[in-house]
Amino acid sequence: FELALACTLRFASENAKMGLPEINVGCIPGNGGIQRLGRLIGKGRAMWYLLTGEFFSAQEALQMGIVNKVVPQKELMDTCMDFLQNNLLKKSPTAIWAIRKSLNLGMEIDLKTASELDLNLESICFATEDFKEGVRAFMEKRKPKFQGK
Repeated sequence: FELALACTLRFASENAKMGLPEINVGCIPGNGGIQRLGRLIGKGRAMWYLLTGEFFSAQEALQMGIVNKVVPQKELMDTCMDFLQNNLLKKSPTAIWAIRKSLNLGMEIDLKTASELDLNLESICFATEDFKEGVRAFMEKRKPKFQGK
């Protein structure tokens, strides 16, 4: 579960149970689980699950913002692959990189510095062939074909 917390997006099967039960054996989730869970669901809620070692359902994880989508077990892999093929892989790799960088770094710095970071990342995107293709596609009312350039 600690590894999943480090992922950009998370999908779960409807029967999944998640948690960080390390306290039940006298330890802590020391591979980033404490910090990532706290950032995802807030200090108070994270403290509860970390101190009790309780598990939560996929639906609870969805409500807390830990997972992005819950689907039946038999549809999980197809849903993930479909999302990649029909959504994420059709976006500009540079824009994806910039969004991830901005959000991940921006959560740890003040708003003014984060806003400056966004402007710098936006200027990087403006200079790409993908941006030019995106604007052309928009003007021509077609889907863009991003190349990651």
